[in-house]
Amino acid sequence: MILDSHTHHPAPQPEGIISCSPRDFSAIENQKYSVGIHPWIVGECTEDDFRKLDTLARRQDVVAIGEAGIDLQHEGAAPMYRQLHAFRRQIALSEEVGKPLVIHDVKAHDVVLALHKEYSPRQPWIIHGFRGKPSVLRMLMRPGVYFSFGEKYNVETLRAIPATLLLAETDESPLSIADIIESLSRDRGEELRPIIEKNTAALFR
Repeated sequence: MILDSHTHHPAPQPEGIISCSPRDFSAIENQKYSVGIHPWIVGECTEDDFRKLDTLARRQDVVAIGEAGIDLQHEGAAPMYRQLHAFRRQIALSEEVGKPLVIHDVKAHDVVLALHKEYSPRQPWIIHGFRGKPSVLRMLMRPGVYFSFGEKYNVETLRAIPATLLLAETDESPLSIADIIESLSRDRGEELRPIIEKNTAALFR
């Protein structure tokens, strides 16, 4: 049963989906993965990396594409035009292979929203590590967009999100996914594990 929709902790993570780049991918049996080209590393990636991503995306143990996206704050992120190019390629790949897209969105809500309107994707988009205010949540809520909450989050937003759009993640947190779900449940005022189990089961096959 997958509970952790996004983790960078090393395998094995039997309840989690390990996020990695094509260069770092190294599979072990019965582990689920998400593979993508992060906006922080776009500048150093080559066509070989994109070709490898295209190949890996078709593996059965790769259940999502990403994390991909736009970061307008990180000093090491690639120029905007390169981030956009890589993001568009991964949107198209997600649609081609029929797998969800995990999105890194930092100060780029307008860009992400515009691209979602442009592509009208059939595959779900998951905005990972979501910390935005309720107003940002309402702006980004579109059919097929999910929000993954980690160790740090806006409590008001957590209480405002429809249960059907809610996921949980450890990312790089030292906390376990059980601890994070317990914290989310406490702040939301309901037991979230069954909800998260149902949502992840529907997304990651």
